Amino acid sequence: KNNIKIDPLHNLQKPYNKQAVDNIIWKFELIRISKSREQDIYNFIETYIHPTHETSKIALPIGDRLDMVPKNHIVRCQSESNYTIVYTVKGLKYTIAKTLKEIEKNLPGIFFRIHRSHLVNLNMIKCIDRKESNVELYDNTKLPISEDRKTEFLNHVKIN
Repeated sequence: KNNIKIDPLHNLQKPYNKQAVDNIIWKFELIRISKSREQDIYNFIETYIHPTHETSKIALPIGDRLDMVPKNHIVRCQSESNYTIVYTVKGLKYTIAKTLKEIEKNLPGIFFRIHRSHLVNLNMIKCIDRKESNVELYDNTKLPISEDRKTEFLNHVKIN
């Protein structure tokens, strides 16, 4: 028996029919597209988000383990009372038993506190709506800019 092996997608055996070939092509395209998007994200990170100074990673708890996450992979941090939720470029969420102020001390200058509840990675901002006083991040999250931080924030990101 002659087999044409297309690994890890499928085994295609001779004689093969059009539907089997179409299924393999469809599966291949799905994998190619998902890997391409994943690679695009990593290319973006490596191209536009440079490693930070000092220690470039932070230990974030998830269950019984600590994930060592590059600081420049953090998209944003959100205050929830005495906890902080950290969002990463991989779509992971970490809930930390520290205030946003404590977290802010451990993050480099690429982070800016735009609101009492929101700390954002400046490299993750897609656009700033000055009229509506909010930012849109690359993950399509919209966050408010507080009025008392708006002027400082706009001066910080403005090209002179």
